[in-house]
Amino acid sequence: MKLKRFSGNSAKAGLSLFLAIVVLGCSNCTNPTYTKKQIDSATENILKKEYKLEAKAKLLGDTLSVYLPVQDIISPAKNPKKIKEIFEVGSVKSAFNDASFVVNYDINKIRPLEKIDPYEINKEVSEKVGKVLRTLVRVISSTAHSKESQPEFLRIIIGDTNSGFEIVNTIYTLDLKKVAYNLISTTEYQHRTIQDTAVNAKLINDIKGSSIQFKEVKMKDFIAGQIEQRILRKFQKPEVDKNADIDAEILKVIVSVMQIYDFNGFSDAELNNLVTNSRLKLNRAAIMTGPSEKRF
Repeated sequence: MKLKRFSGNSAKAGLSLFLAIVVLGCSNCTNPTYTKKQIDSATENILKKEYKLEAKAKLLGDTLSVYLPVQDIISPAKNPKKIKEIFEVGSVKSAFNDASFVVNYDINKIRPLEKIDPYEINKEVSEKVGKVLRTLVRVISSTAHSKESQPEFLRIIIGDTNSGFEIVNTIYTLDLKKVAYNLISTTEYQHRTIQDTAVNAKLINDIKGSSIQFKEVKMKDFIAGQIEQRILRKFQKPEVDKNADIDAEILKVIVSVMQIYDFNGFSDAELNNLVTNSRLKLNRAAIMTGPSEKRF
């Protein structure tokens, strides 16, 4: 099954637990311990020797991926959380179309209603993911501090070997370093980390990651994915008032992400509201100088 953008409240709550563990950094690192070519094997070795975790790490281009096999990712929540819904999100799709960045969205204001989220991330799984993050910070901090010596992106693939449920976290390496050194908040870090889910029957009993298709992340895809996820979270959590201007809030997300990563690989941004059939198009200069959201 194809990966879907991950915005469920139970999973976000569980995955946020391990963020407290990652704020460690490497304050006394001097000479590089690992080269870029050693980074995947070093990650595997530390996880195995120090944490007794059997994980598979692979460096492909500028992306380091780690497959972490676990059991029972999701468990019934001890204290189910109430979720207030004031928007109905039909769909949100963002992508680069040649030089244009295009976002199509179907979001409606609805009569407020309350739902119960009966599931949460298993605490043991959260702790294991925290150990992976801790290891990644450690290994990256022990390589030469240059763009050429470190992977640009990190992927943590969490596979439930019982059910085939899969969570994939895609992280910009600099963002992980920033949260580790308290340069950004854990909330902002969560907004910058893309979380996708899928059900993959091939993961069942796959301890060694033989079914995993490792891939290299491209900045354009990361930008598009993060904008899509931020929009989903903004209106599903929700993070805005019921009277919010939907188009204006989506524009804020686009401006924020483009400015955060100083991304200039586009000529214009186009917003297509599928509910009102309205269209807004702004050039790159307007996006890069426009007012953005502050989440620090």
